[in-house]
Order: sequence, then C-alpha cells, then structure tokens
Amino acid sequence: LKYNLLEVHATVTVDKDGVGHAVMNPETLAACRRYGVRVVPIIHHLEQLGDAGLFEAYPMIRAQDADTGNPNQKVICFSQPEIVRPITDWLVDLGKTPDVTEVMIWLSEEGKGCRCEQCRQALRFVQELEACVKALRGAQEVCPHLGLRVLLTQGSYEQNAQVLAALPQDVKVSYY
Repeated sequence: LKYNLLEVHATVTVDKDGVGHAVMNPETLAACRRYGVRVVPIIHHLEQLGDAGLFEAYPMIRAQDADTGNPNQKVICFSQPEIVRPITDWLVDLGKTPDVTEVMIWLSEEGKGCRCEQCRQALRFVQELEACVKALRGAQEVCPHLGLRVLLTQGSYEQNAQVLAALPQDVKVSYY
C-alpha cells in the first residue's frame, strides 16, 4: 500500500478465439472502494504469461531459440505484431473496471528472450515497451482515461537507459 494506492495482480487469459480477458478480485475492489484506496491492476511479468492461453491462440508469438534455463517458461516473440492484441484486450477489460485509471505492466525478468532474426536486431525490453505502448494506444480508443505504468526489472537492468529513452511522457515507470 503506497499512499492510498494498491497495485494488485489481475488474472489475465486468452480464449481459443484469441480474445484477451482480464479480471480483478471483486472483494479487493470493494474493499479499496470502501477505504478510499486507488487500485492499479498489475499484468504480471510478460515472459511468465505463456500459460494464459497466448500460445494456443497465437502460436506465431512463441519465441525461437529462447534458452530460459526453465523448461516451464514460455517466452514471447515481441517482433510479432499479434502480441499487441491480447495486451490491448487486457488493458480494455481493466480500463472498464470501475475506479481503475491506470494499469501496471511488468516487463520480463528472466531468460534471454526470443532469438529470431528480428529480435536479435532489437533491444528486447524496448520491444516489450513498444508492444505495451501500442496496446495502450489501442485501449485508449475505448478507455481514453486509461494510463500505463511499466515496471523495469532485474532482467531489463542493462537496457533501462534505452527503455527510459523510448518511454512516452504519459507512461509512468517504476523499478524494483
């Protein structure tokens, strides 16, 4: 809890038709409303969302040659434009949640990322940020009030200067 602000994880999924869904715990929302606490939903570390149904709906976004050191980790290829749709859907669902004005997205924190030709030529965490910003702009067509916070991570540390340079002025940033 930070000065009447609670960042709390949303549950995000992608259905078989490729539509992203995001929900918040209704008891948490009610308690926050009752005590005057502003809720900022969190979309968990992007590289840890493979079990949300992303790869079943969008097999083309599965990373190539991504050595994570963790066989259960499913890495996303951020060069594929299809990744923007589920993130947009999640942001729209969360933006339609009463009293939600911002969403926090955590950048990846583990693994090496995708090693396809396009990803090898780009900065991984700048790509992640760009996908998040594109998704935000799409979500703002439906929820113009919605803002974005991005969490830099231990994984992004070496690229944080480049991520900050690419950060639009209206997107907030945190680091842990």
